[in-house]
Amino acid sequence: MQYKLISENELVDYIKCNLRDIDIDMVLRAIEIAEIAHKNQRRDSGEAYITHPLNVAFILAQLHCDTDTICAGILHDTVEDTSLTSYDIKTHFNSDIQNLVEGVTKLDTYQYKRNKDQLERQAENFRKLLIYTVKDYRVLLLKLADRLHNMRTLQYVSPEKSYKIASETLEIYAPLANRFGLALIRWELEDLAFKYLQPEEYRKIVDMVVMKRHEREQFIQACVTPVKSALLSENLEAEVYGRSKHFYSIYKKHIKKKISYNDIYDLAAIRIITKSVEDCYRVLGIIHSIFQPLEKRFKDYISRPKANHYQSLHSIVLTDKGKKIEFQIRTLEMHKIAEEGIAAHWKYKEKDIKLNIDFENQIKSIRKLLNKDFLSGQQFIEDLKSSLIANEIIIITPNGDLVKLQEHSTLLDFAFAIHSDIGLTCIGGRVNGKFVPLKTELKNGDKVYIITNSTAKPSIDWLQYVKTNKARSEVRSYFKKKAMEDSIIIGKELFEKRIRKSIYKYKKEVDILLLARNFKLFNLDDFYSALGNGKLDFQNIISYLENKDNTEVVVPGPKTDKEEITEHDIIYLDDINNLMLKFAKCCNPKPGDDIVGYVTRGKGITIHRTDCTNSNFKKIEMEEAFRLFKISWSKQAFKNKSRTLKICGEYNNAVHYEIVKTLTSFNVNVISNKFNVGGIDFSCIIKYDNKHFKNIKLLINQLKKIKGINKVTDKK
Repeated sequence: MQYKLISENELVDYIKCNLRDIDIDMVLRAIEIAEIAHKNQRRDSGEAYITHPLNVAFILAQLHCDTDTICAGILHDTVEDTSLTSYDIKTHFNSDIQNLVEGVTKLDTYQYKRNKDQLERQAENFRKLLIYTVKDYRVLLLKLADRLHNMRTLQYVSPEKSYKIASETLEIYAPLANRFGLALIRWELEDLAFKYLQPEEYRKIVDMVVMKRHEREQFIQACVTPVKSALLSENLEAEVYGRSKHFYSIYKKHIKKKISYNDIYDLAAIRIITKSVEDCYRVLGIIHSIFQPLEKRFKDYISRPKANHYQSLHSIVLTDKGKKIEFQIRTLEMHKIAEEGIAAHWKYKEKDIKLNIDFENQIKSIRKLLNKDFLSGQQFIEDLKSSLIANEIIIITPNGDLVKLQEHSTLLDFAFAIHSDIGLTCIGGRVNGKFVPLKTELKNGDKVYIITNSTAKPSIDWLQYVKTNKARSEVRSYFKKKAMEDSIIIGKELFEKRIRKSIYKYKKEVDILLLARNFKLFNLDDFYSALGNGKLDFQNIISYLENKDNTEVVVPGPKTDKEEITEHDIIYLDDINNLMLKFAKCCNPKPGDDIVGYVTRGKGITIHRTDCTNSNFKKIEMEEAFRLFKISWSKQAFKNKSRTLKICGEYNNAVHYEIVKTLTSFNVNVISNKFNVGGIDFSCIIKYDNKHFKNIKLLINQLKKIKGINKVTDKK
C-alpha cells in the first residue's frame, strides 16, 4: 500500500471544501505553532516531523471531526517532544484542546514511582487511554488517527520495533476501533498489522486478489445485474455495488475454515443501501427469490444489533453456477454508523440524517474494566483484549429470555451472566436438552438450563474455562475473599500465641480493636488479615506497646500491595500451628532454604522455596501474589549449642535408615547417634548441633510419620 503524504495546503484545502463548520483560522494558528515547535525534528523516514501531525489531522478531518479535535491532532506531539507546555496550549487555544493533547501525551510521559517492566508500563498506558476516553471519547479518535499514520509509515522503523507495534495494533487498537464502530480505521489497521506480522501470508493474498480481479469483477456484475433489474421492477430505490474483502478477513477465514485461499468463495460481497428498514427486508425477499439462500447462513443484525451498534442483514446465497456470494443490506444511516461509528456524530449532526448512536454501553464497559482490582499489568492487558475482541452470541433461557454473551463463552459464563450466586454454585447444565459440563462452549441460539447445588464451591480451574470479564472477576473475587478468610485465621492464631508470650494482656475484642486502630486498621478482620498475610509485623505491635507513652513514636501501618516487604515483615513458623503447615513436594524446602508461604484455600499454608521452578507456583506468583507472604524457619536459634532427641517405638528393619534419612534431609548436624534394640522395641538417642537447625517442631512431626516410631522428645 502506498500512501501520499498530505501537505499543509492540501489539509487546509480539504477542510475548506468539505468541513464548513471548522474554524480555519484556528487550524492555521495550530499549524504555525506546531511547525515552529517541531522545526528541527525529523522522523525515521528523514522527513520533517511536521508531516506526521499534519497527516494525523487529515485523518481526523476525513472523519469530519470538530475544530478542537483537528487542532489537537496538529499539536498532539508538541508537549511530549518539544519545549511547548500544556499551559501554552491552553493559552494559545482553549482548555478542550489542552485536555485532548494531555490525553495522548500522558500515555507516554507518565512518571512511574517504581521501576516497572515493559508489560506493566504498557498496561498503565492503556489505563490512561481508557480513562481519558471515558472523559472525552475524542481522545480515542485522536489516538487511533495517530496510530493509523504511524502504521502507514512503519517501514521506516526496525523489524523488531515494527513487529511489536503491529502486534499491539492488531490486539488492542484495531479492536478498540471496532468497539466504537470505526470500521474504516479498523480494517486498515488490521491489514497493515497483518502485513508486518505475517508478510508471506499477506503477499500470497495480495497476489491472489490481483490475479483474480477480472474474474471477481465479472462474477459480481453477473450477480448485481438481475438484482438491479428486480429492484427497478418493484420501484425500490437502492444503491447496489460490489466490494472486495479485506486481506486480514480473508486470512482469518483461511485459518478458521482450514481451506486454501483459492477455495474462499467470498473474496467479495455485494452491498445494497436502501432508504428504510422496511425496504431492507423487501430487498432480502427479492434476493432470495433470485438466488437460493443457504440454510443457517442468514444473520439479522437489524433486529439484534452488535455491541458497537452495527446493523445490517447478511445473507449468503448460491448462484445458478453453484458459486456462493454474500449480500449485505442496510439503510444509509446504518451504513454510516457501520463505517464511521462514533465519528458519524460530527459528520451528520447538522444534516437531515438522524443517527441513533448510543455508545454509553461501551463507556460503561470501559468503566467496569477500570474499576477492577487487577493483580498485575498482564492480567489487565488480558482482560482488555478479551473484552475488545469478543463477538456476540445470543443464548436463550428456559423462560425464553435472550442473554447476550461474547463468542466462545461457556456454560459457566452463562451462569454468571444470570446471577453471581448461580455462577458460584453451578455444577452443570443442559444445552438444548442434553446434560453438559461447565466448560462446554455455547453456540448462538442455544437454549440453556443451569443446574446448581447450594453446597458447591468454585474451583481455581474455573479461570481456565470462563471467557467473560464478569465471570472471571467473580471467580477471582471469591478466591480473594477466601484468601482473606484464611489469612484472618492465621493472623488471629499468630496474635494470640505471641501476645501470650509477651508481658501485655489483650483478650477482649474491644481492647484488640483499639490496638488495631493505631495501625490504621478499623476492624478486627483487617487487623488479623494484615498479620496473617505479612503486611503487618507483630514486632511493630510490640514496639508500639513499648513506646506508646512516647508521643514521637511513629506507628507503622500495614504494608500496601505496592510497598516492598522487608525482612522485618516476616512471619516465623514457630508462630503458626504446625497442623496448618504443608511442605510443597515440587521443591521440598529444607531448613535453611529461603522460603515463602502460600495461603491455600481451606488447607492452611503451603511452604515453597522462593526459587521454586514449578509451573503452578510460577502461575501463583503471577496471578495470586496476594496469597503469598514472607516466612522464615524460626525467629530465634536455641541458646544451647547442642540438643538431644529421644526416639522410641517398635523396631523394624528400615526404621533406623528412615531416621537417618530424615535427619539428613533436614540438614541436621548429628554429633552422636545411639541406637538400641530390646526385643520388639527400640530407642534412639541423637545428639545434634542446633546451630544449623532452628525449628525442632517440624523435624519431630516428620519423624513421627515414620513407620514404627511412637514417641519423639526433644531435650536440651
